[in-house]
Amino acid sequence: KEIFIENTEEKEKILFSHSFQKTFPSNPKEIIKAFRSLKKPQIIKLSLSCIIIILFGIFNNIQIIGNPIPENNCYYDVVHEWFKPLNYYFRGDKAFSSFLCIFGSVSIDILFLISYYSWAIYSVDWRYGFNTMLFYGIRYILNETARLRMPDLLYFPYPGFPSIVVGYIQGSDFFFSGHCGFPITCMMEFIWLKKFWLAGYAIFVTCVEFIMMEACREHYTIDLVIGIIFAHYISIIGRGWVKFFYDKIKFLNRLKMVNRQELKRIKLDWDVGD
Repeated sequence: KEIFIENTEEKEKILFSHSFQKTFPSNPKEIIKAFRSLKKPQIIKLSLSCIIIILFGIFNNIQIIGNPIPENNCYYDVVHEWFKPLNYYFRGDKAFSSFLCIFGSVSIDILFLISYYSWAIYSVDWRYGFNTMLFYGIRYILNETARLRMPDLLYFPYPGFPSIVVGYIQGSDFFFSGHCGFPITCMMEFIWLKKFWLAGYAIFVTCVEFIMMEACREHYTIDLVIGIIFAHYISIIGRGWVKFFYDKIKFLNRLKMVNRQELKRIKLDWDVGD
């Protein structure tokens, strides 16, 4: 006997329940049969899932049983401990510390000048400028919202040489790192422009800044890592936003096309795509 159901939601529920009963095992025999029919990749993933679940359970319960009351001072940075010999050497040798500070500052200053010059001359839209403003804007808000205490053995002296980007004021603007994040923002832009040698220089600057920040403890390790990750993703997000606005606002899109044609005419076209 055929039953007519006028309510669409009821139809969907009934269809879903029937399909669910057909595809999902409903008794122990079917469950065993389904398990035996698993392929090798599924068995490997299922085994790994079981191991991860067990490890999570053991780790969390051991933490609760072994250390129910956290200490008042929870600061510990294992990478700072690894770099402690370099930190002591950095603090004890003024010539070396000045050289490292100047070298790091000049490296990031050069990258700063190259990136903004290339954006101003070769770019056809506001993507790079928007990404850097978004990166530093969010960083400023976070540092004004939460203040962190300085790491132990922090030593970031003024080396006697001015810098455009690096400020030698020992404040508490730690999270997240602009020293390591800004070069990654530049790297993303240079990759999109297919200027891979400049992207390589940006990676080099990131490595230099990472070592310098660990040596002088101007940042926690988490600040450096999150700065790199955040810069990568904020560049992707900002790129999408700028593209959305240019697609929606016809005037901007027309202006972009005119700029691109003009750059091609004078042979300064770096912007090889969106």
